[in-house]
Amino acid sequence: MVVQRKLVGFAIVAVALLSVLALAALLAPPRAGTPSRTASPEPPSVGSCGILASAEFIARDCSEMHGAEVVSIWRAGDPQSAVPTFGSCTEAARAYVGSPPAQDAGAHQIEQWSLPLRYRPLVISGPNGTSLAAWSWRLCLVVPIGPAPWQGYSGSVRSMPLNGARSAALRPCLLDNAPDLVIVGCSTPHIGEVVGTQRIPLRDGPVDIPSDGIRQESCVAAAAVLTGAADPTYAGVLRIEVLPQPGARWVAPLSADTGAFYTSDGESDWLICVLESAGNGRLLDSVADIGTGPLPLE
Repeated sequence: MVVQRKLVGFAIVAVALLSVLALAALLAPPRAGTPSRTASPEPPSVGSCGILASAEFIARDCSEMHGAEVVSIWRAGDPQSAVPTFGSCTEAARAYVGSPPAQDAGAHQIEQWSLPLRYRPLVISGPNGTSLAAWSWRLCLVVPIGPAPWQGYSGSVRSMPLNGARSAALRPCLLDNAPDLVIVGCSTPHIGEVVGTQRIPLRDGPVDIPSDGIRQESCVAAAAVLTGAADPTYAGVLRIEVLPQPGARWVAPLSADTGAFYTSDGESDWLICVLESAGNGRLLDSVADIGTGPLPLE
């Protein structure tokens, strides 16, 4: 019993001592020190793909659905570069894509089929904006624009040819063959796909499509390049048309989703080369680079 009381007494003393030491540490004046910054998170590299969430770029593999790509990087304190502006980012985006955006009249060559990419440049900041040398950075992004409803795309738009993106989400397709040309992304079931658009000078009277079929032949040739097939009709399963029909013209301005854009002077009209189902079946994907098939018909 005496031994047990001694052990209890020792325990009480030990607890009291530990409490005193803890209180002393809590009340002691702080020690002087030098604050240090952890390493800055590395920015994504040029060519990285990702999504934008609350002005933050979140990298993703380019094979996944995404909405932007990195075209240039600037680091605070780097004497070799200037802080990116909208103008410099625009230039960087054009150099990355390889052509001006479709909303630029200069992207469309007169009387040639093309389907330049729709896109916009965007500058976003990394850690702490531009204030901290060897820490902060900024990204210049290219943000492609696809037909609504827009949910992003897969692949890359780097070095994009003037005949258009290969991602089905970025390519314009015709929901049906109604005269108002409702455009959807080619991953949505559709009746046909826009091969290309062609600017032509405005004339007095209807758009002239020569009877010798020169424009029809060039549309067929453009469809062959798009599909990678010697016979882009696939033995008549698909048909190739130039719209509007000979002797007609558009009754209203075309939607930008077709790939056609109107400048402030309005000194042009448009032809559209389309490749569509010749029967009742609907296409379920783009026919870009499909080669010998099979066709994505439902």
